[in-house]
Amino acid sequence: MGRPTLLTPEIRDAIARAVSLGISFTAACELADVSYATGQEWLARGENRHPERVSTDEYAAFADAIRKAQASDEARRVARIEQAGRGGAIVHERTYTAKDGAVTKEVRYSEPQWTADMTHLERRHPKIWARRERMEVTGEGGGPVEFILGLRQAWERQQARLAGDGQAALIEGDGNHDVEGE
Repeated sequence: MGRPTLLTPEIRDAIARAVSLGISFTAACELADVSYATGQEWLARGENRHPERVSTDEYAAFADAIRKAQASDEARRVARIEQAGRGGAIVHERTYTAKDGAVTKEVRYSEPQWTADMTHLERRHPKIWARRERMEVTGEGGGPVEFILGLRQAWERQQARLAGDGQAALIEGDGNHDVEGE
């Protein structure tokens, strides 16, 4: 039998509460003094995805709590987007009392924001609603754009240009110098 798990109901609830507020799973684990790797392992075990370790009720409850917390965060945000799209939220409220005792209430409401709805649709259904912007890039004189991928390619192209112009090579060597990352 292995060592006892660090996963307690208190830690599970702390991570789930943070995730439900929109905090990333990584940061939620850090707030609970749990490494991200451990949190990922707990999720994998709870979802029966761990290659070597079996799931138990406590890991399944953890995975379920995280899934529900993520859904709760998403639902809260979608509701706010919906509210912004409809408008009508109170943005200013003030009550005045006149000398004669008459009370007047001033209330201002937000205007509908179609951009909130559009942004939601673009991200939720990108194949249908995402913006499709095209940009054509051309090189000098409308010709093709030349991309140099690395130092070796740049060196070889420069050598070929110099040789084609009948100029002496500025760099001596065969170009077989290893450059880190190439």
